[in-house]
Amino acid sequence: MGVANEVLAYLQALVWPCVAVTALILFRRPLGALIPRIREISAAGASVTFGEQATKLADEAGRLVQGVIGGQAAAARQLPELLPPAPVVDPTVVFLEAYRELEAAARDAGPAAEVAAATPVPVIRGLASRGHVPQEAVRVAGDLRRIRNEVTHGARRLEPVDAENLAITARSLAAICRWAQQSQKSPPASVPAHATP
Repeated sequence: MGVANEVLAYLQALVWPCVAVTALILFRRPLGALIPRIREISAAGASVTFGEQATKLADEAGRLVQGVIGGQAAAARQLPELLPPAPVVDPTVVFLEAYRELEAAARDAGPAAEVAAATPVPVIRGLASRGHVPQEAVRVAGDLRRIRNEVTHGARRLEPVDAENLAITARSLAAICRWAQQSQKSPPASVPAHATP
């Protein structure tokens, strides 16, 4: 009887894990589709909220644009449309198209930043080191690049609102790059032209 009771105890202990594993296997596709929609996870007094990073980056980028270009008379011409004109079905496309615009603006602003690798983070770092943009823009560009890499390599899925916020961030940084490039072409009005004797 002792062996039979032990075997029964083991079987009772293994029933629920086996049921859980079977359920996960049977419902793996529907569960996989739900995981990207999770906005918040709470356990043992700690919680993680997803999507806040994209909103925070968009807000920071908006403040950076206003701080860098906002006071200029030509700011209205410099600021791009921050969202695409027509809705795009795939949120990843919304974000990656905006990041492509940032990469193009960074390539154009590379000479103003005096950097060889004309990609967004080195260009914005170069512009910040020359005092053209706040140092905070370097961190925002780095965070955006990390998110872009996660999205590109399939490690992160974007909800439409997150994609729009990240697109706003990318286009705001692109506007800063374009502004820095333009300001290098034409000296500010406060700098006197070189007089010839």
